Amino acid sequence: MIRGTILFHKGLFGMAWPWRIWVGLLVALNLIAPLAFLGRPDALWTLAAIGAAAVSMVALTQAQGFIRLLGLGHIWWVPLIWYLVSRSALSDPGLNRDWFVLWRDAVVAANSLSLVIDASDVVRYLAGDRRSLTETKG
Repeated sequence: MIRGTILFHKGLFGMAWPWRIWVGLLVALNLIAPLAFLGRPDALWTLAAIGAAAVSMVALTQAQGFIRLLGLGHIWWVPLIWYLVSRSALSDPGLNRDWFVLWRDAVVAANSLSLVIDASDVVRYLAGDRRSLTETKG
């Protein structure tokens, strides 16, 4: 798993700048921001989902390389998004309610867009595009 972790991070840092910024946004929303809301189940489920996604993507990288198939690692976003949307009507008032709701909505939006990108990547992989995600077209 150490080899997969190294390969995964090398792949991330080898991606074009716009994709690195996108990954950074996902990390900020799913890993860093939830730390401000640790007393709330939504934050804990978000941390669990990004942990599961990270383990899945590292394992996929170790087995197959840094390829479009990595989009499968975000399958954990599906139950997370469902959970967060279902909880949105149950928001309890509190000290961080406004920031909490803003964060939760941002996670739902970003992770939903991520799933669209991931589905496209997996379809492209299944259609034969086996190049590394760090390779340029040509």
